[in-house]
Amino acid sequence: MDQTRALDSKDAKDIGDLCETNLSKEALFRQTAERRRLLRMIDVALTRMEGGIFGVCEACGEDINPLRLDALPWTRYCLRCQHSFEQRREADRQSVFSDPNPNPVRKAG
Repeated sequence: MDQTRALDSKDAKDIGDLCETNLSKEALFRQTAERRRLLRMIDVALTRMEGGIFGVCEACGEDINPLRLDALPWTRYCLRCQHSFEQRREADRQSVFSDPNPNPVRKAG
């Protein structure tokens, strides 16, 4: 927050300075949002530890590989379920951007 305030100088600025300031603010907001998301994931992992279910995939109930947990201690899914989840998400994203009418209407003639 202090970093964002430091960017809000009362000095007269040209459009280039304003653009640079806005881009810097946007980057700081993105970094802050990412840090908050990571903290939430860590909090969930700690709660799962307290509940005795840390290291168990939320989707299939199988144990998560310890090497995966070493790399991503906040992960909630085994590699197989994470991969399936990402494939479904990508397929959904592709369907949003695909042509809703893949068969064009042909004019008679």
